[in-house]
Amino acid sequence: MIAPLVGTSWKMNLTPSLAAAYCAELRALVADVDDRTLFVLPPFPAIAAARAALTGSNVAWGAQDVHPDDSGAHTGDVSAPMLADLGCTLVEVGHHERRRDHHEDDELIARKVAAVQRWGMTAILCVGETSGRRRRQPRITSWNSFGSWTAVISRGWWLPTSPPGRSGSEPRARHRTGSPAFTPPSIGGWSTSPAGGPSR
Repeated sequence: MIAPLVGTSWKMNLTPSLAAAYCAELRALVADVDDRTLFVLPPFPAIAAARAALTGSNVAWGAQDVHPDDSGAHTGDVSAPMLADLGCTLVEVGHHERRRDHHEDDELIARKVAAVQRWGMTAILCVGETSGRRRRQPRITSWNSFGSWTAVISRGWWLPTSPPGRSGSEPRARHRTGSPAFTPPSIGGWSTSPAGGPSR
């Protein structure tokens, strides 16, 4: 049985110094938790601080995005080997904010998932939509107005390019060897504002 996943993506918040303090406090608070997988996804400049504070703990760390190429002239981007070298085990891809702000499409996101898997990490693939987009262009049912079904895709699995769009559906994946489809572990995600309310 796969342990439930509980974690947080920090978005564009917390400097490395603040991240170090946050992780040190978090480590102490959850030291006795052993029935679920805990993780944090800091912004890239704070990943090293998270690693330093969380190494040897029961909290994993990862990244919020990745470039599909392993290297090259991609100013400001971060590659999967860079993240792997920082000890990341999880990488979030396809978040609706990146789809919205950076116009990322399914093809690009699929390449990012492949890069994550190529370097031995697990992709946290965001496949939900905002309620507004759902009304305009029905595709995958969102878990709530501001979050998404977030499928955790490990090495060897892939998501269909056109998942079912019926109400209440969840993403389904198929193993590369052709074994029957399964429902991957899912995380219900919310986006929140600094004030604690929903973020659009």
